[in-house]
Amino acid sequence: MMDDAKKLTAWGMDDGVHDALSLKPITTPKQQIELLRGKGVTFERCVEERALEILSNAETYLHLSAYRVLFQRHEDGPDAGKFVSLDFGDLLDVSLLDDVLRETFRLMAKDVERAVRAWLVSEAAGRGEDGYGIVADFVSSLPRGFREGLRRDLVSRSQADEYAGSLIDHYRDAMPVWVLLEVVPFGTLLAFYLFCVERWDEVGRREIHYALKDVKAVRNCASHAGCLCNGFVPERETRHATSGVVLEWLNAHGIRNSKGRRARLRNRRTQQLVTTVALHDMLAGEHAAPVTLDAVAGLRPLMDDAIARYGTQNPRLIPNPNATPSSRSAYPEVIATPPTPAGRHPPSSERPDGARAGVALGPGGMRGRPAGRPSRTQRNGSPRGLWGLPAPTRPAARHPSRRGRARCTPASGRAPRGPAPRRRARRGAPGRRPRRPPAASPRGT
Repeated sequence: MMDDAKKLTAWGMDDGVHDALSLKPITTPKQQIELLRGKGVTFERCVEERALEILSNAETYLHLSAYRVLFQRHEDGPDAGKFVSLDFGDLLDVSLLDDVLRETFRLMAKDVERAVRAWLVSEAAGRGEDGYGIVADFVSSLPRGFREGLRRDLVSRSQADEYAGSLIDHYRDAMPVWVLLEVVPFGTLLAFYLFCVERWDEVGRREIHYALKDVKAVRNCASHAGCLCNGFVPERETRHATSGVVLEWLNAHGIRNSKGRRARLRNRRTQQLVTTVALHDMLAGEHAAPVTLDAVAGLRPLMDDAIARYGTQNPRLIPNPNATPSSRSAYPEVIATPPTPAGRHPPSSERPDGARAGVALGPGGMRGRPAGRPSRTQRNGSPRGLWGLPAPTRPAARHPSRRGRARCTPASGRAPRGPAPRRRARRGAPGRRPRRPPAASPRGT
C-alpha cells in the first residue's frame, strides 16, 4: 500500500530530514483490518468489532502482524501468497505466548545480572581490592568517549533519577565498586566484568563475558516489549558460534551434540535464549528468585498447550526419565525425540513413560496448525487467555517432515547407530592394497 503521488517529509538515520516518495501511509484500524483480509487473515475466532477495539486501544498493527511469519502461505493457486487458515485470534494467541516468554526471560536475565554483581563485589573483597582503586583503574582504562559518556550519564541521573539519584549524588566524589555496579547499565557492567577477569587473570571466565552479551540482548528485548517468537524461522540463521560454556552445559543436561541440536542453535534467537537459560543455571542456580523459578515452571504447560493448538515441525524436548537432575539446577535434563508426521502430538503410549511434549524453540517451531489432539481448552470447552477467544479447531495444511533431523533414543539421547557398512577385507598393511607377485618371465633366467 503505497502513495506514489504524494511527497512526504521524512527523517532517516543517514539523511536526516528529507523529502521522499513511495512511502507507506499511516493507516486507521479499519484500514489495517482490510490489509489483513487482503492477506488471507480471517476474523472468525475474533470478530471484526473486537479486532477493531484491540487495534485501537490494546495492540498495534505492526506488533501483531509481526507474528504472521510463523504461519504458512499458499504457494500456488488462486490464493497464492495468502495465509493458510490464519485467523486474527491466532495472532493474539501467539502475542500472548510471547508476553509470557518475554517476562520469563526478563526475570532470568535479572537473576543473572544480580549474580554477576554479587560475584564481582565478593571477589574484589576476597582479593584484597580497596573498593575505590579498582573503580579508578577501570574508568581510566575506558576509551575517552566511553568515559565521558559514563560521567555525563551519572551526573544527569544524580539530579533527575528518582530511584538511584540520591545514591549516585552521595558518592559522587568517591565512587566505590559496590555502588558503581548498582547504578551502571548492563553494558557497563559487562565491561567491568571483562576488566576484572583480565585483571585477576581469570581465563576461564573470559568466555562467560561474551556469553553474557546474549543475555543482555534478550534482556533488552524483554524489557522493551520486543517480539521474540517471530524470530523462530529458518531465515534467522546466526553467524555466531554457540559459546563453549553453553555447549558444555547442554552436554551435562543430556542434550548431546546432534544434527537436531545444531539445527536449533543455528537460529540466533534460539541460541540467545538457550544461552540465557544456561547462564541462569550456572550463575544463579539454587539462588535464583522464587518468582523466576515459578515463571519457568509455568512456561512448560503454556508451551505444551501452544504445541497442541498449532503443532511443531521440530523434535520436542521432553524430560529424560533416566536422567538425574543436578541438585543446584532448576531445569530438568532433557532429550530430543523424533517428530511425528504433520507436526502432530504423538499419543502418550508412543512417548517414553507417557511423557507429554514440551518446549520447542527452534526454526519454524510454531508453523502451521495441524489437526492434533485437542488441547485443554478444546476439551473443556472454555475460553482461554487474555482475549477470551475460543481455541482453533480448523486444521491447516500438513507439512512434510524435514530432512536431516537427528533421531534420539530415550535412554541415552544419542542418535542410534545402524549396521556398520561392509568393508572389503584386505591383506597386508591397513589401507594399502597388497601387491601381487611378479609374473614369471617366459624366457626364464
